[in-house]
Amino acid sequence: RRIVYVTMGREWQVFVYDLNTGTNSRLTHEGMSSRAIWAPDGERIVFLWYEPLRINLFSQPYDGSSPMERLTTIEYTQFPGSWTPDGQTLALVQEYSNQSRDIFFLEKSSGRVRPFLDTQFDEIYPEFSPDGRWIAYASDESARHEVYVRPYPGPGMKHQVSNQGGSQPLWSRDMKQ
Repeated sequence: RRIVYVTMGREWQVFVYDLNTGTNSRLTHEGMSSRAIWAPDGERIVFLWYEPLRINLFSQPYDGSSPMERLTTIEYTQFPGSWTPDGQTLALVQEYSNQSRDIFFLEKSSGRVRPFLDTQFDEIYPEFSPDGRWIAYASDESARHEVYVRPYPGPGMKHQVSNQGGSQPLWSRDMKQ
């Protein structure tokens, strides 16, 4: 019923568009915002928000009924990937000053951030499967970005599912494509 999007240009802000009423509501009003996604409960939006000296993940109700809540505190840029279906774990990408990126998990209950893929390669666009048993992502470990799938929470082997380059994986609802 609603779409979240980010304007980019002179202002980078999060907006929510209501499909029923055809209205836009601005969610963020200061700093710069990027990479907004819905929380599984459909009530909150998680996004990268930054201003000088503060860059991390924040969350806010879609209607702006309460202020932003900081989810992580770290010196590196982080942006949200996707949630497990139960809404308990957020896959995120952490970008270092040398522009390399790795995948981490944020546990909702504890606020703890733990590494999932913290390697010499660039790992991006984590996407949980609809049943929560797999995670797809892109990595440049083969000298170009390809899409891989691993069991979640693991352990297990990775499977390469693209062979001519790939990024930004998405699962079909029935997981057959």
